[in-house]
Amino acid sequence: MRERDDNGRRGGPDSSNAGTTKDGDENDAPSLEAPIEAEFADSAPGSRHNVRPYLEPASAEPEPADAVFQAELADVDPPTLPAPRRRRVLLPVVLFLLTCISTFVAGACLWWPVDFLLDPPFGQDLRVEQIDSLESPLRRVILANWRDGLIYMACVLAILFTHEMGHFVATLRYKIPASLPFFLPFPLAPFGTVGAVIGMDGRRANRKEIFDIGLAGPLAGLAVALPVLWIGVGSLDTTGPAHGMFQVEPPLIAKWMLAVRQPAGYV
Repeated sequence: MRERDDNGRRGGPDSSNAGTTKDGDENDAPSLEAPIEAEFADSAPGSRHNVRPYLEPASAEPEPADAVFQAELADVDPPTLPAPRRRRVLLPVVLFLLTCISTFVAGACLWWPVDFLLDPPFGQDLRVEQIDSLESPLRRVILANWRDGLIYMACVLAILFTHEMGHFVATLRYKIPASLPFFLPFPLAPFGTVGAVIGMDGRRANRKEIFDIGLAGPLAGLAVALPVLWIGVGSLDTTGPAHGMFQVEPPLIAKWMLAVRQPAGYV
């Protein structure tokens, strides 16, 4: 067969092997980096024509993602919390005194003060007839039942105060900024109050500290509530007829105390 030597036609044996390696020798192939580097030899290292970074082989071991994330966190400033505000004293004291008055009135009115805040009163079986010379129904019932009002006020506020101080002492233990207890008076309610609250900066406490602070209140309140309930059950007099608008079922612990103490008239 005739050999052709023009462009695009089959050449001789030398032309068919041009640009290829023989016997696995790869070093004989011309390098592509030299012409490219020679063309951009005058480019500055920081110029966009600098192709050296593109010719460098990639690192075999890339930097771990955790290390990159930690390095980024190291450059971020931690959030700064505002300084704790000064603890208020006057408002908690005023609310505590108002709660003392409202609970005393509720206890003296036998836990239904609304009847005696209206004129004429709805209740007629609350020993109001003992004092007939005074005009105000509320004043009559308070003068007739002031001992009951003082006992009820002392018991309720002792339980509430101990409950809230359990929270407060726990915040002092963990050095969490917190307010004094805020008692909430409500003279129209049968109990004379709707409880008490305490405020704290939860951003400065972790989960365990918040759990301990929340649990300290009920435990401290039970330490006072159980003896009060025990004494109250023993002083009950169930010989007379019951009065009031509501009938509630006593809790299990109260039933157990009633069965043990056996107050007068209890069956």
